[in-house]
Amino acid sequence: MICPKCGANCPDGYKFCANCGAPFSAPQQEQPNQAQQDFNRQNGYQQNNYQQNGYQQNNGWQNGYQQNGYQQNNYQPGGFPQGGHYRVQIQSRDIAISIILSLVTCGIYGIYWLIRLADDLNIASGRTNDPSGGMVALLTFVTCGIYGIYWAYKAGEKVAYIKNRNTGEVDTSCATLYLIISLVGGSIVVWALIQSELNKVATLH
Repeated sequence: MICPKCGANCPDGYKFCANCGAPFSAPQQEQPNQAQQDFNRQNGYQQNNYQQNGYQQNNGWQNGYQQNGYQQNNYQPGGFPQGGHYRVQIQSRDIAISIILSLVTCGIYGIYWLIRLADDLNIASGRTNDPSGGMVALLTFVTCGIYGIYWAYKAGEKVAYIKNRNTGEVDTSCATLYLIISLVGGSIVVWALIQSELNKVATLH
């Protein structure tokens, strides 16, 4: 290493000249050669390109799941939570009290209960485009109960879907069971069975 002040030859690595004590300048950072610079410019590469575009190393996928409300290890392949983690913002109801109120009010409370059941079932199953509770009650009334029997069958399909989503249980008998019970005049029993399943996923008590 040659001292720029006195010209003395000093060993490499010295910070000061051994002859005159003049400081050596810090070594310059090696710059890419012209060919490399041209290549980077033509292909759009820049230093810290990922950071400039808002990406963080190893954080992209983690932040993506958290921003969409997912928590690691809560969801299983197929997109459904297992082990009863699935909850929806619907109101749980005491089944015995609902039955008693339906009987003592000569079915008036039962109409309200049916409306709430249909709405809550749509929310819990994710089928919010299905007929609302008010429409279900109206169609049941104008068809003298025929639509109510059909609705009970479709409700059984939704209950089976909710069971499968929460526990992985495959139940193909719900729809048929609800249909048979409704045909023999046991609609209130069907409502109680549906409410029991909804209470398992309700967050409001």
